[in-house]
Amino acid sequence: MRMDPRIDCRPWTILEASRGSQAAMRNVKLYEEELADLFGWAIRPGVDEALGRQFHRLAKLGAARALGKFGKSNDRLAILMGIDHMVKVAPWMIAGGGTKAIVLFDAWPSSHDLILDNAARYGLGTVFVTSSQAAARLSERNQSCRWLWLPEALPRDEYSPAPLSGKTIDVMQFGRKHDAYHDAIVDKCAREGLGYFYEKRKGEVVFQSPQEFLQRLGESAVSVCFPQSWTHPERAGDIETMTLRYLQSMASKCVLVGHAPQEMIEVFGYNPVVEADMSDPFGQLREILGSLERYEPLVESNYAAVMRGHTWRTRAVDLRDILNGSKSQYEPVGTSEIARKVRVL
Repeated sequence: MRMDPRIDCRPWTILEASRGSQAAMRNVKLYEEELADLFGWAIRPGVDEALGRQFHRLAKLGAARALGKFGKSNDRLAILMGIDHMVKVAPWMIAGGGTKAIVLFDAWPSSHDLILDNAARYGLGTVFVTSSQAAARLSERNQSCRWLWLPEALPRDEYSPAPLSGKTIDVMQFGRKHDAYHDAIVDKCAREGLGYFYEKRKGEVVFQSPQEFLQRLGESAVSVCFPQSWTHPERAGDIETMTLRYLQSMASKCVLVGHAPQEMIEVFGYNPVVEADMSDPFGQLREILGSLERYEPLVESNYAAVMRGHTWRTRAVDLRDILNGSKSQYEPVGTSEIARKVRVL
């Protein structure tokens, strides 16, 4: 990584597509702002959905290729939560020459046909997805576009977790639950007086703000983390990927209990997760909570690895370097000297 990230930086225009109050949308905004702050890239607001859909239809008729000859040539990048947000940047993806790229967070199997259609419709040169498996499968179906894996990351300055010895919540399972695991521990936690924080009704607003959520997570000793292929296989299919909840839990100095996707082990160079004992989930939890000091080295290693290699600032440099050709693909931090220093044996 260069000391001055502005060196040799070809300017790109960020097309603003995703906005909203959801934590995921907020994460997109932070990513965009990091790129703009680091490299001086301009941010261009998207359009409303009705207007965007008109341009989206034009793109299907080949307008992206025809109008690419007109207007100012500039390189354009959109960061999208889902491919359906593409319509919000459709006018700017059609007109003018230059290279076009997107970063896509949700690339589940059910959306692959639509993703491929949009890549062809807009003449995209590079599509980054946060799942290595999704990148490989999309690449098999379309070789005219670069399909690259670029894992998720998080903002560095939002985390001030309590040390393991100062945690006030025993167990947290936020967002989607692994139902079998939840059912195996919920009554026993209540009987034995363990504090178990979870969404009691689907869609329930548990935290009033992102700040409250991060505060509570930072107060939690154990964070239960399973991939969507385990919790929602009807959506994720067999795609097992590292989502934001894993990184947030590591940055909050929790003991992660559940299952680590294989790509996460590749990213870090070791397994940051205590694999759940599904034969006795509560017994394993009780053992962990009764001997938290044993997990201190793992927790501190996880925290150090995330803060050194998986913030939006480091991921922005990864993105810039790939787009501008100084490297061809994302290189997992697990293969670097940084990861070797925090490796847990």
